[in-house]
Amino acid sequence: MVSLDPDGPAGRGRIQSGDLITAIGRRKVGAIDDLHSFLDAWTIGVPLTIEVIHGTDHLSCTVVPKELLNAG
Repeated sequence: MVSLDPDGPAGRGRIQSGDLITAIGRRKVGAIDDLHSFLDAWTIGVPLTIEVIHGTDHLSCTVVPKELLNAG
């Protein structure tokens, strides 16, 4: 993660700036396009698990996606 809203779903799910997302919903993430494709298909409001590397720690975080308001 390069940046995120600490009050958004990722921030509330304990994901921090600098974390490396390795998997989402049990699917490996190799590129940002993998993440975007998965989130586009995921149902808003349904929790999902995101695996990240934070420093030297491997963490499993639960995130509840929400609709982005006032985008653009």
